[in-house]
This record gives sequence, C-alpha cells and structure tokens, in this order.
Amino acid sequence: MGFFSKTAGKILVTFLISMIPVIELRGAVPIGYGKGLNIWVCVLVSIIGNLIPVPFIIVFIRKIFAFLRKINSKFDGLVTRLEKRAENKSDVVKKYSFWGLFVLVAIPLPGTGAWTGALVAAMLDMRLKRAMPAIILGVVTAGILVAFITCGDPDLETTAAVVRAAVANGADLIELGIPFSDPTAEGPVIQGANLRALTGGITTDKIFAFV
Repeated sequence: MGFFSKTAGKILVTFLISMIPVIELRGAVPIGYGKGLNIWVCVLVSIIGNLIPVPFIIVFIRKIFAFLRKINSKFDGLVTRLEKRAENKSDVVKKYSFWGLFVLVAIPLPGTGAWTGALVAAMLDMRLKRAMPAIILGVVTAGILVAFITCGDPDLETTAAVVRAAVANGADLIELGIPFSDPTAEGPVIQGANLRALTGGITTDKIFAFV
C-alpha cells in the first residue's frame, strides 16, 4: 500500500487541500470523507489547514502585492483584480467589524472563506489580533455546521444517502448545490461533481422533485 492510501497520507492530502484558495475547508472535508476518514477527523484537519495561511495573508499580502507590481508590470492586473475582489466583499466588514468578518468567512458562498476574509482584513488594515479570532470562529462554524452536497453526484440515490450520513454525523445545515455547466468559481472539486451530475442526466426539475 502506498503512503497516500494509508490514514496518515489521507490526512496529509486533506490538510494540504484545505490550504488551497477557493477549495479551502468546504472542498477538503468531502474529499477526506470520500477517502474513508472519519468525518470529524476531516473537519479538524481541514480547519487547521484552512487557518494556516491566514496570519501570513493578513500580515504580508500588501507587501507581496507591492513586490509583485515592482518586479513585473504583468502582475498588476492580477493584483488589481484581487484588490477589487476584497473591496467588493468589504462592505459587511466595514459595517459590522468582527461579526461582519465572521459572516464573510462562515457563509458557504462563492467568493467567501478564510482566504477572502484574510484578504479583506489586510486591505482594511485590521490588526492580526482583531481579525484572527473572527476568521477562526468563521472557519470552525463552516466546518462544524455546514455540509455542501452537489445534487445528483453521481445520482440522486447517492445524494439521499450522503444527506442522511451528514445529518447522522452532526451537520446542522446542508447546502444542496444544483449542478450547472460552468462552475468555474467553485473550484475543481465542485466542478467535477457538477460535471458528473450533468453527465448522469440530472436536471433542475428532477432535483426539485427529489427535494
């Protein structure tokens, strides 16, 4: 058996995936669970991995942006897009401060999560000791309370079984994703789930009938 087929290898893969922007904890938990890890092991490992980049983003990202712009003007477009993304997401944080940042991290929607929360905190010049508790609470909430399931991946019978398993393992809120043809912002894990569901003939009408 290879290392990645053993428990330690599965934990390492889940940990590393949770550190990737866009995918983060929401993508890492189902991957780890699909590899056979206990659901709470997946959640704990994913929370830790998701939080590792956060202090570095808050403290260093503005210096990194300035450095990228300095070494090559081609990076300017990328940096500008990231800054605008943070600006577009910053209103709730400006208005509600700690709780706004918590909501931004905890709510499982495209463009939210720990990376986005840390970027917004950095752009708003929030101190690490002020931003970090809100982001930690948001990540823990996302990991414990929320499960994201793509309907019809690979079929509706499996979806029903996964929903029951999520409830049995303590999920208080389950987000059922409706597959669509261009889920670019969702990351490769959910993209793959969407493609499998659509290939299997899943439609919106079938999902509403199922629900």
